[in-house]
Amino acid sequence: EIQMEREPEMDWRVLQYNAGMVLQRRSPDTRVITFVFYHCRGAGGIAKRRYVLDFHGENLLEVGYWSVGLGDLEAEEYAESDNPMAWALASWMHRRRRGRARLRLRLAERILRLAGDPDYRRLLLDTVRTYFTLSPAERAEEAQLLQSARYGEVREMFQTEFGKLETAAEIRTKRHVLLQL
Repeated sequence: EIQMEREPEMDWRVLQYNAGMVLQRRSPDTRVITFVFYHCRGAGGIAKRRYVLDFHGENLLEVGYWSVGLGDLEAEEYAESDNPMAWALASWMHRRRRGRARLRLRLAERILRLAGDPDYRRLLLDTVRTYFTLSPAERAEEAQLLQSARYGEVREMFQTEFGKLETAAEIRTKRHVLLQL
């Protein structure tokens, strides 16, 4: 779950969600691992949380989950990790004022080069392009960087990736039109 701000009732909601998933699956072998992502500052970074539903000191039901305050984490650090999900989540993390266009290109480059599955790669890339926002001056800097020799290959990979998306959209549109006939 992605939240804008910390919510006092989150512990209870996680307990309901996890219990609901176990009951829905109707199997004692069901395991639910829950992460709550806050894309704001002040949520405390990464913390393991636990909520206990008790009755007169007896533990009736308990749930543990990870709370991740993305705004409290440094995007630059996670951009260098080996985890593709960290590259996308860096879009909501704290970023220094200077070098934001280069950081966004670095994230995109890592995704384009290292995320193997095409659907996953597109999802990660779309996340960075959508949620790692740049000011007009930073967008101009990014465009200029993409024209440089250093980022020439990234520019080509972008064009290939966006070309695939356009082709897929055209195919979906044609199918939709044919289905209406």
